[in-house]
Amino acid sequence: MRALRVTMMKKSGTTRFVCYLAVYTLLLLHFFLVADPVLGGSLANRERPSEIYIKEMPTLSIISESEDAGHDASQTGSGTEQETPRPFVWNRTIRLKSGGNIILTPAGDLYPKYMADPRHPTFSIMRMRFSNSDIDDAGNLRWGLRLGARFGLLRFHKDGDKNHGLQVDIEAGFIGQFDIDNSTDNIGWDGIYGLHLAWAPAGGIAFRLGTLHDSSHVGDEYAERTGRVRIKYTREEYVFGVSWSFEEKWRTYAEAGYGHVLRNDDLMEPWRVQYGLEYVSPHGFWHGRLGWYAAADVSSYEESDWDINTTLQAGLILPVIQLSRNYRLGLEYYSGRSHFGEFFQDDESYLSLGLWFDI
Repeated sequence: MRALRVTMMKKSGTTRFVCYLAVYTLLLLHFFLVADPVLGGSLANRERPSEIYIKEMPTLSIISESEDAGHDASQTGSGTEQETPRPFVWNRTIRLKSGGNIILTPAGDLYPKYMADPRHPTFSIMRMRFSNSDIDDAGNLRWGLRLGARFGLLRFHKDGDKNHGLQVDIEAGFIGQFDIDNSTDNIGWDGIYGLHLAWAPAGGIAFRLGTLHDSSHVGDEYAERTGRVRIKYTREEYVFGVSWSFEEKWRTYAEAGYGHVLRNDDLMEPWRVQYGLEYVSPHGFWHGRLGWYAAADVSSYEESDWDINTTLQAGLILPVIQLSRNYRLGLEYYSGRSHFGEFFQDDESYLSLGLWFDI
């Protein structure tokens, strides 16, 4: 019976990883083949946003599409006006009579993503080799899997200046690790989501203010195998960040988070800080389509006695300028506390080969 139970646990861990990987692959195929106009998707109208003119201000009560939009219905043979249903158009611009503009579901970000941040929501898969891990009975070979993205809801900007203004973003992500040495058991995972307001005034400066939720969990197979009990690591925090792009290829950033809701008051503390530096040369190879990059991210938490967590990353980058997306292949080195809140008291170090899809 014990042998049967162990066999079932092994199958359970492998099956769960395969399911996660299948979902990951399907989502990537969606973004590559459906949602990416550069790679042949059907939403090519993202580059040709329709315009909506608002006739009355400030009530915004009368809205019509650009001046000749309604003529087709009045010229039909039936003599009665009928509105033709219109499909939703991504990146649609609403022009205000005052001269401002509102973009619905804008393509791209006003506040850039942190490339080397090991916890920001993105799509990635990594083959990880750990040189040190304080997590009990965890293997040194693991798969690292991240599913997530940032999605722009609204952007407000002045005429002729789409890259500066205000933008409302939501983001959500899953971060998990699967133990290759122990039947691909899921060691743990964190679920992250947030709502942010980004402001890019001018001069390469950008700010963001928002809220971020992090709920951490112990993997079912790992808990069953080791008897690990969840410490209920959940934090809701206010976030403030500033980013500065300079000398065309360089960017630096700093961010602070304050946890105003902490599920485990005995172990958790409110403050954390984060900073980083990035260099991107986007057009070095393949006739200018492919480039290289290097990035560093450093974080520190009050609950970990302000010990430093360091991430170094470098590799090749395929930028998709139209959508502010990056597809990356590179190496990552990390040393610091575990990526998962449930194991934040355990330190780890690893070197990995990874693919990242920042969408």
